[in-house]
Amino acid sequence: MSTSAAIALPEPHALSAGLVHALPEFATVKWSASLGSTNQTLMDETRQSDLSQASHWPRLIGAHHQTAGRGRAGRPWQDQLDQALMFSCGFRTNGPLQALSGLAPALGIASAEVINQHLVGAKAMTQVKWPNDLMLDQGKLGGILVESVLRQNSVEPVLFLVVGMGVNLSGHERMSRALKRSVADLSQGGVDIDLVRLITDLTKAWQKTIDTLFQQGFKPFVERLIPLDFLQGKAVSVTQQEKILQSGLASGVTEQGALALTMADGTVTQVLVGDVSIRWDEYRHDSVNGSPSP
Repeated sequence: MSTSAAIALPEPHALSAGLVHALPEFATVKWSASLGSTNQTLMDETRQSDLSQASHWPRLIGAHHQTAGRGRAGRPWQDQLDQALMFSCGFRTNGPLQALSGLAPALGIASAEVINQHLVGAKAMTQVKWPNDLMLDQGKLGGILVESVLRQNSVEPVLFLVVGMGVNLSGHERMSRALKRSVADLSQGGVDIDLVRLITDLTKAWQKTIDTLFQQGFKPFVERLIPLDFLQGKAVSVTQQEKILQSGLASGVTEQGALALTMADGTVTQVLVGDVSIRWDEYRHDSVNGSPSP
C-alpha cells in the first residue's frame, strides 16, 4: 500500500478518560505512559483478586511504552515510544477448560474482523496467521498473547483470562529494516482511525469471543477464518525451539482450532502448538504447477 495516514496516540489521561466512558461495564480502566508489562500486571492481579467479588472484573490496562513486554513463548516484545498500541484485558469466567485450545485463533479472527471494520477503504485487509498473528499487506501488523489462571473458590473453579495485544501504529519501514523481515502498521491503511473506538470494539469482541467459544466451541469460527486466512494453501514448516517438527500445505483449521496441515502423501495432520513459517521457495515452486501464487 502506498498511502499512509498518521495515527497519533492520545495522551494517556485522555485515552483513559475516553475508555472509561466507552466501557462502563469494566471494573477498572487504566492507561499509563510507561509500564513493565500490561499482561503481567493483570496476571498478578488475577492471583491477588478476591474470588468472592466477581464485580471486580473485567479490567483493562494499557501503556504507551512497555519496558518488559512479552510475546508468545515468553519472547521479549520491544516497542518504540508512541508507535504501537499496547493493552491487555482481564476477564473472569468459568468456561470449560477444553475450549482454551481454540482461544488464541478465535481471538485472532475476532481482532482481524474488528480492525478491518476500521480500515474500510484501505487497499489491503488484515489477515490471521495461525494461531493469532495479525498480518497486513504481507507484513506482521501485531500479535496477541493469551494467558490464563485457574483458581479454586469454595464453590467452583474460577478461570481468569488475560488477553494482551500489540499493534504497530507507525514506523513499519524502519522496523522492517531493523528486523530484516516485513513489518506492517496501521498508518499504511491510509484512513483515519479513532483509537478509543478501536480499543472499545476490540475489548467487546474479545468478551463476545470468549462467551461464544465456551458455549459453542470453536466450530463457529472455522468459516469466519476462511476470508482472513493468511496461510491458506501455502507451504509451511512448524518449528519448536528452532527444530522443524512438520512441513506441509496449510489447509485451514479444524473444529478444535488446530492448524490443518496436508502432508506430502495427502494425509492431513493437526498442529496444536508451534511456530509456523512460510516456505516461500517451495510455495513458489508449487505455484508453477498450478497452485495459486502468493
